[in-house]
Amino acid sequence: MEAEYLVLLEGVRLCVDKYFTPTVVETDSQILCNMIQGIAMVPWMLHVTISHAKHLMSLGSFQIVHVFGETNTVADALARYASSSPNLTLRFDHQAPSFVRGLIRLDRVQTPSIRLEA
Repeated sequence: MEAEYLVLLEGVRLCVDKYFTPTVVETDSQILCNMIQGIAMVPWMLHVTISHAKHLMSLGSFQIVHVFGETNTVADALARYASSSPNLTLRFDHQAPSFVRGLIRLDRVQTPSIRLEA
């Protein structure tokens, strides 16, 4: 679970560094969304990470919203790919594997995706 918070922090840091604001952060973690918005208590072990993310978000125009997991196909695909590649670093979508680039293209044109469970 902590990986999700670190990914948020790194994503927000990248957006601030590249001046990608205003930015809407979409997460399928309702608890993460609530912690950033100050609705939920932050566990002490995540306090530094969440505080840093909130500080970075205050430097730009950020909004965090909860979305259903089906809208996070790109993030899920990248997470699965990264879990099998321990030293993976991707900075731009053209560096992603082809199956992820395809999902990114579909996401850009707002094509809905369906998650099939086996």
